[in-house]
Amino acid sequence: MDADIFEFNYEKSDGIWVRFFKKGSGVASIKNSEALEVALS
Repeated sequence: MDADIFEFNYEKSDGIWVRFFKKGSGVASIKNSEALEVALS
């Protein structure tokens, strides 16, 4: 996941929404652990 976009725009937003989709949904998504890794880095 490309965390650079968050670093570049962090002053422009009060927060973000993250949507997770189930495996069988057919929608590309990330895992909870991947989102947590980026959020804490």
